[in-house]
Amino acid sequence: MLYRIGLPFWKLAARRGVTIAVPVRVFFDGEASVYFATSPRLHGLAVEALTLDGLRDEVRGAIDDLMDSEVGRTGGPHTKAAPRFSFRDRPVAIA
Repeated sequence: MLYRIGLPFWKLAARRGVTIAVPVRVFFDGEASVYFATSPRLHGLAVEALTLDGLRDEVRGAIDDLMDSEVGRTGGPHTKAAPRFSFRDRPVAIA
């Protein structure tokens, strides 16, 4: 069962061990040649990496830290978060 962050009582659900769905938007900065990710629902999520695999690892680590502070747990069971990645850059066809 997934419960979306931002719905009523999502923090209570997270404290009880329900998996929380976190929307993540992924962008590519062509000038800096890095991928970066933010979330419209989890404030403070802003990470970047050189590769998509690296970005996924960074996002998962940042979500764990942010969920710990957002939910306000101290020593309880680890909150499960399921990031849902959506890509916001548009593919370009070169003929």
